[in-house]
Amino acid sequence: AWIEQLREWQRELPQSADEFVEAVKGDIFQEQIFVFTPKGEVKDLPRGSTPLDMAYRIHTDIGDHCAGARIITNMADTGRLVTRLVPLDYELQGGEIVDIVVNRTAHPTRDWLSFARTAAARTKIRRYLKTYEREIDLQLGRERLDLALKTLGVAGVGVVREDDFSSCTAMKKFATLDDIYVALGREDAQVETAVEHLLPLLQSRGDVAPQPMPKARHESASASSEKNGRVQQPSLFASQDSQSVINKTSTQVKLAHCCCPIPGDSILGLYNPGKGMIVHRSDCRTLRRFGEQARERFVEVNWLQIEPQPYLAPITIVARDRAGLLRDVAAVVSDAGINMIAVTSSTNASSQKAVITATLEIEAIDQIDRIFKRLRQVKNVVSVSRSLATRNTLTYRSIE
Repeated sequence: AWIEQLREWQRELPQSADEFVEAVKGDIFQEQIFVFTPKGEVKDLPRGSTPLDMAYRIHTDIGDHCAGARIITNMADTGRLVTRLVPLDYELQGGEIVDIVVNRTAHPTRDWLSFARTAAARTKIRRYLKTYEREIDLQLGRERLDLALKTLGVAGVGVVREDDFSSCTAMKKFATLDDIYVALGREDAQVETAVEHLLPLLQSRGDVAPQPMPKARHESASASSEKNGRVQQPSLFASQDSQSVINKTSTQVKLAHCCCPIPGDSILGLYNPGKGMIVHRSDCRTLRRFGEQARERFVEVNWLQIEPQPYLAPITIVARDRAGLLRDVAAVVSDAGINMIAVTSSTNASSQKAVITATLEIEAIDQIDRIFKRLRQVKNVVSVSRSLATRNTLTYRSIE
């Protein structure tokens, strides 16, 4: 089995000889445990491994979308199988039957690096984060340059060509135009430098700025529900120049993954030239990253009457640690008829403070209010709140 594992690493983990040796020493030459899949397949893992390690051992795609695990225990006295949900950082025990919970909305965050114990899993997590963060920085860099150019009266990045920076000394160290956008997003290169170089070039080609986007207007939920005598499809706003309603499933409007707005939240749209609009919660920290220079791209939007459908709602629970805390929290959520699609927990040994982060499927803000009221009644729970995400990491207010 370990020879097959070596071959798998050689295929999947391109790395230096030193890194490969460290992975072998760290994962193969440690004391091993054996766990089982629900189908009876045996998986050998280093002692201390977590559901993430097992998920990545099975397949990279399963690891990238792991939301936790179910431990199936055969009760010797009754012969009954008992299933319990465990978080990503749970330490697997030898002989356990482990059913990996997969959810397509789950994806690696930097927290996962501390949950994974095997070098193979951590390498795959880093690879994902590197690709994901580059995409974020590339988009942010494009938006910064696009806004700066349009503010000066010329067309945006849509007319910038691959070789437009070939004579710019400050940008020659970047191999491609996308590399330049990534550098602008990370602030490794200055937008002012890029604009100073591009401005005369774009003006000489006659590239002029497009007409500004018309402002959006609000439309009341009650008016929407009266149309055709039935509830309308999920929608956010209607354009002033068109009576067509842009709905959530449209490619023109998307809900932000960083703050996960749900119906009833105060929201704000951020217009992305050429791509449509991203709708954020008004208190989302991502909006602050764009600063005052992006204010003209903010669009006031409002929820209309919608048909029930699930929305993702990340939450954070802070409590004084005790045995059975996670089990009781999961039971309250389940009893409320709410689906919990991901959960992680951590404990500060010195303060005995436990932090549980979970992602729920919610249909409206009043459902959040009801489940929060129930969760606050769980023994030892100190606070329950919506989570605000920055990039890939969930953040929460510290409760002493």
